[in-house]
Amino acid sequence: MWDGIKEIFKLLKVGKRKKKWHKLHPNSDTTPMNDFDFEHVLIGKGTYGELNVVDFGGNAKLIIINYVSIAQHVSFILNAEHYTDHISTYPFKVKILRTQNTESFSKGNIIVDDDVWVPAFLRLLQQGEEPCGTGQGVLQFGHHTGYFIKRLGVLVRVA
Repeated sequence: MWDGIKEIFKLLKVGKRKKKWHKLHPNSDTTPMNDFDFEHVLIGKGTYGELNVVDFGGNAKLIIINYVSIAQHVSFILNAEHYTDHISTYPFKVKILRTQNTESFSKGNIIVDDDVWVPAFLRLLQQGEEPCGTGQGVLQFGHHTGYFIKRLGVLVRVA
């Protein structure tokens, strides 16, 4: 019986979040598929699709401009870089010592430009700035990784 009541409350919470999302983004037809901080995501008009945002609580944002088509099972990963210049990449301060909430960092915002189709099963990551000052996002499709700017045209950039 308690499991049924918990499920009802969960559905009510999800419905309340989706209603809040659509109030914040009335000109898009996007749906949040998981629990993430709405303040870290900005959506332009005409954009549609499912949003799966993994955010480890930094300052970076996901910015999707206008008329973007997002297929199913696309993940946007924010604030999830691990320090490689420490003694280990494992987050000891979070998992063992419990002295911090997060031990990851960001390489910048993920920006998806106008009129882009984002195909299914992609993971969009932050990639950092190039020496010339223009950044690029990274796509992962299965075991293959490539850069949007080099492979698919100007699709994602890091600001």
